[in-house]
Amino acid sequence: MIQASKRLQQNKRSQQNRRHMRYFPIYYDMQNASVAIVGGGEEAAQKLRLLKKTPAKITVFATNLNAELEDSNKNNLIEWQKEEPTEKNLAPFSLIYAASDEETNEKIAQIAYRLKTPLNVVDAPDLCNFITPAIVDRAPITVAIGSEGAAPVLARMIKTKIEALLSTDIGNIAKRAQSLRHLVAKKYTTFEQRRSFWDHLFKDVFAGATSATIYQNALDDLNHLNEDADVDHTKQVNVTSKGFVSLVGAGPGPSDLLTFRAARALQSADVVIYDRLIDPSVLEIIRRDARRIFVGKTPGEKCTSQEEINKHILNEANKGLRVVRLKCGDPLIFGRAGEEMDAMKEDSVEFEIIPGITAANACAAEANLPLTIRKDTRALIYLTGHSAEGLTPYNWASFATKDVMLVLYMGVKMAPKIQANLLAVGASPKSKISIIENGCKEGSRTFTSTLGRLSQEIKHNNVSNPAIILISVERQMVSIEEKRAATVNMTEVE
Repeated sequence: MIQASKRLQQNKRSQQNRRHMRYFPIYYDMQNASVAIVGGGEEAAQKLRLLKKTPAKITVFATNLNAELEDSNKNNLIEWQKEEPTEKNLAPFSLIYAASDEETNEKIAQIAYRLKTPLNVVDAPDLCNFITPAIVDRAPITVAIGSEGAAPVLARMIKTKIEALLSTDIGNIAKRAQSLRHLVAKKYTTFEQRRSFWDHLFKDVFAGATSATIYQNALDDLNHLNEDADVDHTKQVNVTSKGFVSLVGAGPGPSDLLTFRAARALQSADVVIYDRLIDPSVLEIIRRDARRIFVGKTPGEKCTSQEEINKHILNEANKGLRVVRLKCGDPLIFGRAGEEMDAMKEDSVEFEIIPGITAANACAAEANLPLTIRKDTRALIYLTGHSAEGLTPYNWASFATKDVMLVLYMGVKMAPKIQANLLAVGASPKSKISIIENGCKEGSRTFTSTLGRLSQEIKHNNVSNPAIILISVERQMVSIEEKRAATVNMTEVE
């Protein structure tokens, strides 16, 4: 008897300690639903923002509407009822949201309980019999995150993480998959074969492939099967995977400057081919079992040639692997993406480009330097200060005009020549400059001066690459004698 009593107490404690879901997540069909929102202020508008994504008929009960609700009413997105809702006119609704003052919300709660209609009351969980979770909307793919009201801010943070994981195109992938279901069922007669087909198809979802690419790959795989052939349907489907390359911009610094799409590509890559200036925190995003190939180029030292990099990309892609070519900044701005794209096109390798925050934008932001100003700086020109032949042979006179901001990449070594060329064609030596060394990284330094002192500032402060030079060009009248003097100065630094 004593043992039975102890066992009963243990079971009771076990029941108390067991974690239960108070709110069971379900998906409510809104196709023919009618929803009432009681209230005309900001809380009501917040509910409407979510409900407008559904096909439900929405009625707002309020004496007055705020600007957002008023706009929805004008665009016939809601029906507006100005009278106070009663039990009679709330009876037809499938769901009720109470988003008014406390007194009104309590009255609506009493009505909803009598009607046995699902009710949500803003900021009053004890009056609710359903709650609206944080939602990641990629319809028809949706993810709901709830905390049972315990930690709504944490739920929103989790939502942000999931938003980063799921591409905006994933809903289209689901729709296209649905359109293939009848064809897959026709081609593959067993459950195991169909599951194998879908498993293979959806492996590409988190590797950056678009819905159109995945759909076309599926059609190609299905068309390889001859309906009239004697197919052994007892075997698993075995389709050769196709390689895919993502040219990814990593931004100029730490991993929090990555785009969501770039992070997804890194987490799904089989191979990552990366540059010297990639921040270590970005490399931490790469999944642990991915192979890494370093192809960094150090000025003045033996380095991997562009031809060798192209070969690495093509060799790995042709093995059927997911390849990320990871570049600092943005691959399309002095990142040699064009050469790599040409190589992949020639070898029929599928690829995508994922842009990154370019170094100029990020460094200027870190230094609180606007790149354009409406009244003073109306043109922005990106230049490279270095090429295979030395200083790039620009038409410098075209840059020495008022209201222009020059952004120089890789310009430290060639700074004396750049300075001399600009001064020779009429740029004022008082033109403001900023030199941002190692921008967005630990040890970043910013120096401000004038064009006339560009070389001296670099030498005096021992500036080294990577560095961005910003020149806000001012124009001055130049005499023939001054032009000659500038030309002599330019010759001296050649």
